[in-house]
Amino acid sequence: WRVNTIFSFWGLWILKSLGINIESWKFLGLLGHRQIYENGFWALVFNFVNFGVIAGGFLASSISGEFRIRKIRKPIQFWGSIFGGFLMGIGARFSFGCSVGAFIGGIASFSLHGWLFFAALLVGAFLGTRGLKYYYLKAGKN
Repeated sequence: WRVNTIFSFWGLWILKSLGINIESWKFLGLLGHRQIYENGFWALVFNFVNFGVIAGGFLASSISGEFRIRKIRKPIQFWGSIFGGFLMGIGARFSFGCSVGAFIGGIASFSLHGWLFFAALLVGAFLGTRGLKYYYLKAGKN
């Protein structure tokens, strides 16, 4: 789907608009990346896939009555969410993919990497939930 690759291009376009010279970056030397970058934001159909995913999530949660704007009770919730999202994005970019491609695609094609990803996912989810419980409970005591 190239969902997370598109965020790299969004970053490039933002950096370019801020006056940062990105023309010599290795990312733009990868196959097809220079052409995508030069075509611009509106020519990239995958942008609309991302917007569709966001709009679909909003629509589904609204129809089910689950969409709510909530007040952030503790700063650690805000910063924990920002940090977690940042780590997910970095992980997706470093792996040149996402959990859909690594897990579902890997296991469906009987690839060893899919099963290794699954094992790492279980360990990461376990440690992540333990960390969340610890930090949220600790923050609640303050």
